[in-house]
Amino acid sequence: MNIIPSPKKYVETGKTIDLSGAVIAVSHEFDIRVMHAASRLCLKLNEFAEKKCYAKLGTGGTVNVIKADIGDAYTVSVSENQITITGGDSGAFYGLQTVMQMITLSSSSVITTCEIDDKPDYSIRGFYHDVTRGRIPTLDTLKEIVDTISMYKVNHFQLYIEDSFAFAELEGVMGKDEVLYPEEIIELDNYCHDRFVEFVPSVASFGHLYNQLQCERFKHCCEYENYEPHQHYWLEKMSHHTVDVSSDEAFNMICSRIDQYAMLFRSDKFNICCDETYDLCKGKNKGKNTGEEYFKFVLKLVNHLKAMGKSVMMWGDIVVEHPEKLSLLPDDTIMLNWCYSKEPIEENVKLFSQSGKNQYVCPCTNSWNRFVEEIGISHDNISKMAYYGHKYGAVGFLNTNWGDYGNVPSLGCERYGIVLGCERAWNASVNELSRGWYSSFAKLEFFPDRALCDCPDIFALIRDASSCEENNRWMEFVPWFSANYIENRNIQIYEIDENNCRNNIIKLLKILETIRSFGDTNANMRDLRLGVEAVIMMNRFNLHFGGFEKECVRCDGWLSEYSDAWLARCKPSQLYVLQNFLKLVFSK
Repeated sequence: MNIIPSPKKYVETGKTIDLSGAVIAVSHEFDIRVMHAASRLCLKLNEFAEKKCYAKLGTGGTVNVIKADIGDAYTVSVSENQITITGGDSGAFYGLQTVMQMITLSSSSVITTCEIDDKPDYSIRGFYHDVTRGRIPTLDTLKEIVDTISMYKVNHFQLYIEDSFAFAELEGVMGKDEVLYPEEIIELDNYCHDRFVEFVPSVASFGHLYNQLQCERFKHCCEYENYEPHQHYWLEKMSHHTVDVSSDEAFNMICSRIDQYAMLFRSDKFNICCDETYDLCKGKNKGKNTGEEYFKFVLKLVNHLKAMGKSVMMWGDIVVEHPEKLSLLPDDTIMLNWCYSKEPIEENVKLFSQSGKNQYVCPCTNSWNRFVEEIGISHDNISKMAYYGHKYGAVGFLNTNWGDYGNVPSLGCERYGIVLGCERAWNASVNELSRGWYSSFAKLEFFPDRALCDCPDIFALIRDASSCEENNRWMEFVPWFSANYIENRNIQIYEIDENNCRNNIIKLLKILETIRSFGDTNANMRDLRLGVEAVIMMNRFNLHFGGFEKECVRCDGWLSEYSDAWLARCKPSQLYVLQNFLKLVFSK
């Protein structure tokens, strides 16, 4: 049996224990959250056990949870008669999660006897999820994400917010289904805390403020004066809209956003983002030194947050261009060092290490701008960033899941990158994963009702479907379509290989047939099926717009089902933008 993330030491001892009717005894010394986890383990056992299981405080159980001052480390000893879990508060929680996963993987109350001795390579193991570029998960779905990452022993969570929170400044700008509300954030913070996950606020505080800086009330706070959008909404939202750093009103507006959001969280951290400030010193501040203006503004934000007792986190893409100015930032500033390529830049990890600043290495799921995640890049990117970070003493690992151009991939089409990130946060080596690991991944994420030994190779299906999207990506299609049909610029379509598209469609139809044969066993399988159908659609779009097919493919049925799947997990948010865009595409 392969547990995810893989334990440092796992030795099976060749026998079994039946936990039907088990009593889980939790020492009085533990945080109450450990008892909550024990109760959830009972609920899982009761799905399979003939006799009801229950949890209690104290000793003398079938499963005994014993306090040991070893932090996130834990041990699990499974004999024929009992299970002993030892660890600190968080370690005991992870030990219970391990037993929970063993039961899930066995689909019974009977598990194999074994000895486990485990600890993480990173003390901070994070997941970062974009909820601002089209798709806003419901509170139930956000809790589902937290359940998933905590099962895989992640202890840090952030949501990327530009305009998807009910800031006072956005009243009347964003619709009621396009934002998260304070009560939802507070409830999610409590949910995270109960699962030993630190929920950290993250808000765009410099660039990427399209809807805020386009509204009449704050348009004058933009670096570009009287900016008029001319591209498709998704392109505008990604590319411009940096605040005017010389404006006191702009700074006060940003501080107001920070204050409204920070007060909802337990965390003593705040991620101000401050990445991709594309327009800085290109408009009202033209002629000024970009580096100086950037750091001057960032330091004002840092000082504002430090006065609130917060440690500041920020993306490192602009900072790395001005390494001589790193010393201007307070020593406790946490740099989020992102790189999303197949071959991430080791020197940047080394640079932040040598600067004395704390850093989190931040790889990616590589699912944005696509309908199916690009495993060929994410596997190497996540693995190598984890290795480099551990090599140079990074204090944290934060796997990112972005949503550029409408956030078209569903959660089921992002699972491998999410789970691999959890694995590498715990085990930072670049060793290859076993066949058994992939079977466990398939069982846990896609085939909950199948026996572990009977789980199909879902990884291979995702990988093969992804390869058929490589030259037919949303990322190229959207800007080209915007230029020709929205911006009134007649530009030639990117190079289309007719044979490649037709071969892809043949290959994808076989993959789709296999996926359909499994049925929509859960939401992730439904998402994956719809993702594969979307990749077929993209190949057919390109055949039409490349001049190889006269009629544009009709995808009304797919769009209807995709919309249903979206609404099953997310708020309506900006689904209408995607629907209107595709309807426009179909009409051409």
